[in-house]
Amino acid sequence: MKQKQTTMLAFILSTSIALILSGCTTPVSVDHVDIPTAYRIQTASAISSGQPSNASSIVLRQHGLQDRFETEPAAVLGELHKGLAPIGDDDQLFALAELSLLHAQQANDRAYYLASAVYAWSLLYPGDGKGMQIPPTDPGFRLAYDIYNQAVAEGLAAPGDAEEHEVSLKAGNYKLPFGTLEVSLDESGMSWGGYPLDRFISTTALEVDGLRNRYHNSGIGVPLAASLAKTPLSETKVAGSNRLGPRTKVPATALLRFDNARASLSKGKIQGRIEVYAADQTSTVTIDGQK
Repeated sequence: MKQKQTTMLAFILSTSIALILSGCTTPVSVDHVDIPTAYRIQTASAISSGQPSNASSIVLRQHGLQDRFETEPAAVLGELHKGLAPIGDDDQLFALAELSLLHAQQANDRAYYLASAVYAWSLLYPGDGKGMQIPPTDPGFRLAYDIYNQAVAEGLAAPGDAEEHEVSLKAGNYKLPFGTLEVSLDESGMSWGGYPLDRFISTTALEVDGLRNRYHNSGIGVPLAASLAKTPLSETKVAGSNRLGPRTKVPATALLRFDNARASLSKGKIQGRIEVYAADQTSTVTIDGQK
């Protein structure tokens, strides 16, 4: 009789545990979707959908931080930053770049936009001559560039009373969540056709109507439409400058170059330099030995 009671008790306990476990877990299912839906799922990111990409979500789950990121994004980003190893940690570095951009978008915080740019640059150009470890076939490879470009455009956005999407290319000291960013300005690219370039509008978010074709070259840097100042640089005019209209716009790219960003993350002091390149004068730059 005692043996029978023990067997019955074991059965009841095992059944209860099975019921508890089944109630706590989410069933896994696999369904067919159309190709556009599948592509949207695979390419979802902070830029395209306002949600973390799968790669960043995996990092959050690995650290048990996914739920906390919803309520305490700044604290979570701080923990991920402190947990960075001196080298490597490419998955975590990518997550910091994307999640900082996502938090910056939600909080409208310049410091996190610039932090996102620093993280993305550190991943793309670590300064050790080896380059990033994400293979070019990985969607995260191009996404890292896009995160950097968007983060720089928003991180250097002009004050609220300026024109929409205007970028302020000025030297100065900027706050980062983990330190400071000291930015200098290379003046050599701040003129065109004998005139200073004085206003810059990011063209990333512009919609173009009336043209059949819209050509876009993927690269690094913020695509800009630059205005010419009313007064030339000197009384000695550049040949052809008298034919330039007052509303002429110059296509250009702004690059915020960071010096040894990967090694400087733990120190909290980042050095950067803004460089401006007119499209008709320069099409490529060399960074960390890469063209």
